[in-house]
Amino acid sequence: MTTEERLQNLEAAVGQMVERYWRFQGWMNALEMVVCADVMNLAKMQPRPFEWIQAYLAAMRQSASTLTPDVDNQAKGARLTRETRHALDEFLSGLVEQAGQLPGAPARE
Repeated sequence: MTTEERLQNLEAAVGQMVERYWRFQGWMNALEMVVCADVMNLAKMQPRPFEWIQAYLAAMRQSASTLTPDVDNQAKGARLTRETRHALDEFLSGLVEQAGQLPGAPARE
């Protein structure tokens, strides 16, 4: 195999990886939107929606503090835990912003 052929193969492989990354990112964004909408809809069915969201956020943060990744490599496990907590914090921050529109939120009183 020539150097040029190896470069072409490498470019094709990188192109596939980039395509998969964007597909994965799209799936994650869609999942986040669905979960956020579902949590907000569930909160709206509660007698005190804003308080329910606050309890939900506290429970999720507590769950995140006890994450134990299922990996063989301790360094990779630490990275996975860190990234998962970071993603969860971002998601919960978005929920907090949305929760400001619920009855009982400080901004609505």
